[in-house]
Amino acid sequence: MQYASVKQAILECYPNSDVHIPQMPMGAFSCVDSNIIINERLREIDQQWATGEFKKIILVGHSTGGLYARKIYIAACGENDLVKFEPALNAKEPRPWAKHVDRIVLLAGINMGWSVPVHISVKDTILIKLGLFIGAVMALFGFHALGLKTRRGSSFITLLRMQWLEMLLQAEHKGIGNALAVQLLGTVDDIVSPDDNVDLITGSSFVYLDVPDSGHASVIQMGNSDSGKARRKVFKDSIIKSKDELQAMQVMQADDIALPVDKSVTDVIFVIHGIRDTGFWTAKIARKVKSVGLKQIPKRVFATETSTYGYFPMLPFLLPNIRLKKVEWLMSQYVKNYALYPNAKFSYIGHSNGTYLLAKAFHEYPFCKFHNVIFAGSVVHQNYGWGELLADKRVDNVYNFVANDDWVVGTVPKTLQTLRLQDLGSAGFDGFRGLAPNEQAEYIQGNHGAALSEIYWDDMANFIVNSSFAKGGAIKIVTRSRLMSIVSKTAPLLLLLVICLIFLLGAGIWHAFPKLDMGFKIIFLTLYCYIVWRILTRF
Repeated sequence: MQYASVKQAILECYPNSDVHIPQMPMGAFSCVDSNIIINERLREIDQQWATGEFKKIILVGHSTGGLYARKIYIAACGENDLVKFEPALNAKEPRPWAKHVDRIVLLAGINMGWSVPVHISVKDTILIKLGLFIGAVMALFGFHALGLKTRRGSSFITLLRMQWLEMLLQAEHKGIGNALAVQLLGTVDDIVSPDDNVDLITGSSFVYLDVPDSGHASVIQMGNSDSGKARRKVFKDSIIKSKDELQAMQVMQADDIALPVDKSVTDVIFVIHGIRDTGFWTAKIARKVKSVGLKQIPKRVFATETSTYGYFPMLPFLLPNIRLKKVEWLMSQYVKNYALYPNAKFSYIGHSNGTYLLAKAFHEYPFCKFHNVIFAGSVVHQNYGWGELLADKRVDNVYNFVANDDWVVGTVPKTLQTLRLQDLGSAGFDGFRGLAPNEQAEYIQGNHGAALSEIYWDDMANFIVNSSFAKGGAIKIVTRSRLMSIVSKTAPLLLLLVICLIFLLGAGIWHAFPKLDMGFKIIFLTLYCYIVWRILTRF
């Protein structure tokens, strides 16, 4: 049995213990719902608790199993109001055995979720890429592989991290939720990177111990070899030694993993850029918001989040799986700020793809909440459901800037909306259908970046700080030109013409020199395709 030596090590420490190793449906392409796995494990522990008098419970998880061990403990401690459980999770009230969970031991646990390692063998790279491809094909037919749900930044991982944070925040009040977590790190883990193992945000209270001569798989091999004995010793320490003793042994000092939590911060302002943009302007608008807030309401303390997800050209932007990765990036920033500023309200200013990230996050992450939201140059669908979000208090106030000459949104996103190909749309060109006239500016003068002009910074800052605009602001409503109306309506045809032109030029290159050697034709055509690709991936 794979975990026989782990079980033996436990029995050496606790001879009269009941060691339960459940059969988990976690094959490479298993499509079992994660909530089913958690519910089954909870039911098993319920049954065992009912049949015996246990004084202590220790949860042990290896690799992905570490995520499930943590989720089981979260569920056992019961739901908290601010970060709800998934509807399918049978865990509203605390389990009677939750207070007896002494610790959670994670053997090479992937606390941040897995990511594709950079420095791995060619063989492992091919296998991982093949697995990702198969998983993507399965998803097209409605089968979602369990392994893909635990990738770094996925909704499962992000929700687990949020629920863990909220459990810790409520632990003192509820009297449960503060069990010791010990992470055992393989010193030669060649599958999972240190960044995936160590979660300095939600795992800042963990104790981290090195396991000598151990990789991701071998960390559970605790036999009679020298390496096995060394692993067994560390593992046995992790389940019997006190918290103080383990902290004295840990490889990461408390100062290195302590979070600079600031409970005095009342507002966190996200300012997120869009496509074809490096986001240098975000810090400037963020400073304006902080300045206005300090002048008008000195008792409130503002922090800002202006991180960048990098330059994002048009072609990658059109790929849903690439956009989703940016959404996952945004929610990682959300979790980080939630941990750093537990008493703060979040507000948001987004431009272009920055609007899509938040709109998608609202759908994918049910815990996501923002106080005041400003969209500019939005690429979100016109029919986006703001009404439901406002009714559920996941958004308190929203304002949408619509430019009268935004050809970027009026062409490609509007074409996709018209053809119903993706969840992109023309809200930055046509406005949201579900918002009232006082909730969006139709139209301001300018193109895709019009709302980012410095003349609107005071208006934006006042809306974020006061939930409304100051009198005499810079917002002036103008009309749209007839030319832009025509361009937007004919955008699908124009896009088709561009695609046809690209193919015709390629065909022209191939047939332009009929006597040219075939090898040179292939070289010229390859060079043309490369140039087109470079333009499309940089534009």
